[in-house]
Amino acid sequence: MRSTALAGAIVLSLIGAADAWGTFPGRDGRIAAMVAVRCDEYAGEFDPCVSEGFSELVAVAPGGNGWRSLGHWPCPKCMEGGVLRARLAYSPDGRRMVVEVLTPVIEPATTPSSLVAILASDGSSQVRLGVPGLLGFPTSWLPDGRRVAVFAPGESGVSGRSFVVGADDGAVREVTGGPRGERKWSSTGAVAIAHSRGVYVWNPVTGRRRLILASSDRVTYAAADWSPDGRRLVVLRSEPLTRLQAIVTVAADGGDRRVVLRGPAPGCQFGPPVWAPSGKRIAFTAGCLDLRSAASAVFTVRPSGVGLRTVFVADPLIPKQGSFVAGVGPAVAWRPLSG
Repeated sequence: MRSTALAGAIVLSLIGAADAWGTFPGRDGRIAAMVAVRCDEYAGEFDPCVSEGFSELVAVAPGGNGWRSLGHWPCPKCMEGGVLRARLAYSPDGRRMVVEVLTPVIEPATTPSSLVAILASDGSSQVRLGVPGLLGFPTSWLPDGRRVAVFAPGESGVSGRSFVVGADDGAVREVTGGPRGERKWSSTGAVAIAHSRGVYVWNPVTGRRRLILASSDRVTYAAADWSPDGRRLVVLRSEPLTRLQAIVTVAADGGDRRVVLRGPAPGCQFGPPVWAPSGKRIAFTAGCLDLRSAASAVFTVRPSGVGLRTVFVADPLIPKQGSFVAGVGPAVAWRPLSG
């Protein structure tokens, strides 16, 4: 009864907040990603770059013609107050974003907890909110634009607990309906769930769930993101045996599967793909598609698979050559513009 009541409460609030998504398809704003500049794996303990490393939250023009800093956090190992991390998502109106926060582990931990940060779209006005579970990270905003979905992984990394957190008041409620796994809400209120068995689409109104992409020993699916109209999903597909990855799209009912982009070689790692607010392109990170860059980069591509474009490389952020390396993402977020 408790699960049913909670799911019903969420459904009612989503239906009442449909206007928050009324501008979709929207216009494409900037693409946000986290960049970590640090020592490489061969640097010694007393290498100067250990103390000179930093994290940078950047927002990139979708055409690739410029980027701006939304925040700078020196020294990734200096975490007294925690540093922002890779997982992030823009609110439906594009005015705010939610970002994962990495905090120092304090032992003994009586009640495991994590933090997320709510920022204005320009990186200001940071408010940190506590969520249950270690290593909890945000996955998406709910359609009402007032709450965010947070996933706290279990030991397997997929079968953890899901929560919705009030962006203004920090109120936390656990979501228990449907399969367990990382969740993303669509503009229609349907929920995509990345489970160990594959990707489910769950309807909170009817309670119906459908396995639209089934994982197996040969292929796994994860990191699903909704198109702006809620009709399709873009999903990351991996082949454990060949170590090949691909970005695919699929209809919400599991039909009309299409390969957007295949990794060119084994071990070419893609980050979770996200759909543009206009629905015209898909953004993702990869470390193997732009040979000019020594680090991973941000790319966009059309859903048809044509028009691959490099929009950001992190090399200019590296302060000097030597032991420094730069990593981008792996997650990105695409800001919607309304009006």
